[in-house]
Formats: sequence, structure tokens, C-alpha cells
Amino acid sequence: VLRRSAQTAMNQILEVLVRLMAPVLSFTADEIWRYMKGDRSPSVHADTFIPVNSVPRNSEIAEKWDTIRSVRREVTKALELARKNRQIGHSLDASVTLGLSPELAGKIKPYEPQLRFIFIVSSVDIRSLEELEDVEESQTLPGVKVKVYPSPDPKCERCWVHDPTVGEDQKHPTICKRCLDALAQQELLEE
Repeated sequence: VLRRSAQTAMNQILEVLVRLMAPVLSFTADEIWRYMKGDRSPSVHADTFIPVNSVPRNSEIAEKWDTIRSVRREVTKALELARKNRQIGHSLDASVTLGLSPELAGKIKPYEPQLRFIFIVSSVDIRSLEELEDVEESQTLPGVKVKVYPSPDPKCERCWVHDPTVGEDQKHPTICKRCLDALAQQELLEE
């Protein structure tokens, strides 16, 4: 039973992939099409796309990600303004402090360690709205203030993130701890 369901899933993937690749690799897609099982038109180019399967949506997770994306849009606006004003070059040169209303902070705070990856910046610090007095509140997303400033930390030459752990390792002084761990896991570091 498990083998049959895996086979069905693989056939569904093949059906979609061949149709998607047809405009780019037309002859290859047609050749694959001829070897596929089932009753079908003579060419992949004469067939239509398969309707998208509806995937059940977890409304709680969707709401959290909608909130994160909304805050990310505000951060992106602030990064663009900082770049335009020549405060930063690349977004990884920036550190961001978010001033959030209690409601938004409750939704965003659990993801604070991952926000630097989501916003594509070197660091993110979350504070209350009142703590960021010198920054205006967003007009499009009430309850959000974004302060962008150049990161004071050294830059990792591998990932380009400004991180306080750069220079801690004597053998690899230009790489952050995260990159050192990744390289060690892949056994690419020389002892």
C-alpha cells in the first residue's frame, strides 16, 4: 500500500514537472511525455496544466506568517531608505531595532532568533514602541517602528553577516561561529 501511494505521488510529480519544463526543454519534455503511462495527447504541448491540489491551510500559522511578512515589508522600506541615505550598503551591513506594540511583540517575539534571516540583516532587536522615541511609527502598519543602523560587529568573510563571534576562533579569525559550525559539520575545516 505504501509503495503504491509513493508511486502515485511520483507520477503526479512527473505529470507536473513535464508540463512545467515543456516551454523551456520542448523536445526533452515531448520525449518524456511519450514514455509516460496513461491515456494522453500525442504531445505535452497539446495538453493543459493540472489544476492545483488544494492544501489544507493552518489558519493560526498563516496568520503568524502574515504578521511577520507585514513587519518585514516595513523593515524592507526602512532598509531601502537607509541605503538611499548611504547609511548602509548591503542589507547584511545593517542591524535593526524593532519597536512593537504589545500585541505585535507577542506574535513576533517567539521568532526573534530567526528574524535576522527573514529580514536578511545582521541582527534584530525587539523593543517596546516607547523605547524607540527617535523613530516615527509606521503609517501603513500601526504599532511598528523600525530603526536601521550600521552593524558595529565585524563581518564574516564566508556569509557576510556582521556577527560578534567573528574573531573568536584563533585558527579562523575571519569566520563567525555559525559558519565554523557549518564547516566543521561538513568536515571542511583543517585542524
